[in-house]
Amino acid sequence: MQDFTMPNNAGVGCQLQRIRRSRDPSHGAPYLDRDICSITMWLLEKYQEPHVHLWIDRYYFQSSYLIARLLLDVPDERNEPLTKAALEAFSALGYQIFDSGETTYPYPCCDGSHSKHDALRAYAHIETAIRAQVAPW
Repeated sequence: MQDFTMPNNAGVGCQLQRIRRSRDPSHGAPYLDRDICSITMWLLEKYQEPHVHLWIDRYYFQSSYLIARLLLDVPDERNEPLTKAALEAFSALGYQIFDSGETTYPYPCCDGSHSKHDALRAYAHIETAIRAQVAPW
């Protein structure tokens, strides 16, 4: 799969991009920041939502492609289909969601400060991952 990299211009982008630029590169979840932003932008574009806040909880012992919980801040009537779509997108990107009920910490969410170009690139990235997951080989 191709690497999908968001711009790395200082002072530009959402809070997750700014956090990623300031973090130690050996951090345990190298793509989680990018993937949260990508899935948030994909949900905004695909479902034409005015705003989406995608909240991820992780256990202190989790690293890499493990997530404890996923919550969306959207209107109640849209919560179920958008949550299902977000879970499908994370699964397509190789994440596993495992909720053991132990103490978690909230991971920062994407604040949506991305260009239209970033949004289109994120949309293509997520759609490609989902199609690759369900492709009949």
